[in-house]
Amino acid sequence: MKPFVIFFMRLLVGGVFIYSGWEKLMVPVENFMAVIDQYRFLSESLARPVSRVVPWLELVFGTFLLLGFMTRVSAAVLTGLLGVFVALLGRAIVLGLSIADCGCFGSGIKLTPHHALLLDTALVLCSAFVFRHAPRVLSLDRRLTACVVAMLLVLTGCVTARTVPEGIGPENLSPLEPSPAGANSVVAKVGGEAIGHGELEEAATADMKSVDQKIYEIKRERLQKMVEEKLWQLEARKRGVSVEALKARAAPDDEAFMAELSEKYPVEFYLEPPRDAISLDETPLQGNPDAPITLVEFSDFECPFCGRVQPTLQDIRARYEDKVRLAFKHFPLPFHRSARQAHLAALCADEQGKFWPYRAVLFQRQKDLSKTALIDYARELGLETELFQACLGEERYAAKLERDFEEASRLGVTGTPTFFLNGRRFSGAQPYRAFEQMIEEELKR
Repeated sequence: MKPFVIFFMRLLVGGVFIYSGWEKLMVPVENFMAVIDQYRFLSESLARPVSRVVPWLELVFGTFLLLGFMTRVSAAVLTGLLGVFVALLGRAIVLGLSIADCGCFGSGIKLTPHHALLLDTALVLCSAFVFRHAPRVLSLDRRLTACVVAMLLVLTGCVTARTVPEGIGPENLSPLEPSPAGANSVVAKVGGEAIGHGELEEAATADMKSVDQKIYEIKRERLQKMVEEKLWQLEARKRGVSVEALKARAAPDDEAFMAELSEKYPVEFYLEPPRDAISLDETPLQGNPDAPITLVEFSDFECPFCGRVQPTLQDIRARYEDKVRLAFKHFPLPFHRSARQAHLAALCADEQGKFWPYRAVLFQRQKDLSKTALIDYARELGLETELFQACLGEERYAAKLERDFEEASRLGVTGTPTFFLNGRRFSGAQPYRAFEQMIEEELKR
């Protein structure tokens, strides 16, 4: 009997982790970073690598456990992860942190910290039990392990067998010649039919935009370190000591000290971030039309992270008033069943001049976006309900929705929320300080 109980536990724990990892990987990494930020235990520099690694650990070892491959190792890894999750949830409850959704399942199932703590406690007991008693009944351990080892040996042999042909060395290698980049140039042919460079550029837009942004982030991070090192050098020179001696006296991670040095030796950044041109035709705008900063939001009314960032946007509007205007782009994700209808409803509300109040209601009541609820919300806001229902029923603004989708595709937007601040892209439910830093940089330009 016990082997089959353990088999069931494997399926349960493995299935939960597969679902959890998959949901996190289906949204921008910044979304999971925002979840981590809620728990206030990791710095931003650590949150990014953690948010990239954890979903893969969940997916890979969840799959291994479900299949019964490396069963004890997989159970040990997942037990460790669950132990960390339980500790963080317990800490959040004790400290009274304001967390509406634990973020355990990405944009999928929403759980409060208390419910998540109960679930994770049950799972950690199951996972630990599997680790302690894991049998090989209904397991792939023996055969699959042998297959994997054999494959690794074959691959190792293939790699080591590859040799550089005689006469070929670094001195003989030359950079690749660039290929023609004209929109009409042919980059491939299939059965005599050509694939043009323009088609390739369009298909690769999202990936290229992501790479451009990543290159900028790498340069900016490196530049920041160079600036800080230069500040240390200037202050050390003024005091007549070595940089090492100065760092020994003042904590290198002391932000207050670095801020003091930045005021003493003014720092100016000239590295330009990548910017995208965004059409604001037919786009709802809120704020001063002449504001120096335009913050464009590509959002989904059913996306929990989009809802979570709304208080931050309100704080920005309150603080910067005439300096920042908001623009809204519709990007309902296909796996959110009620999202498209909610966005069409918002466009119908816009027809009667109530887009922004209606938008606020939708984000506040994300859990009910049924057609009946959408009509009720319109009635509460004083809209002409007959006109609203007619507009919604005939999907009057479906073409507008499609145009926003096309623009999102051109810009390489793949998840929500995605923001463009004066054309500068960043994704996820970012904390207030991330918006503030970028706004201050733009105001200084």
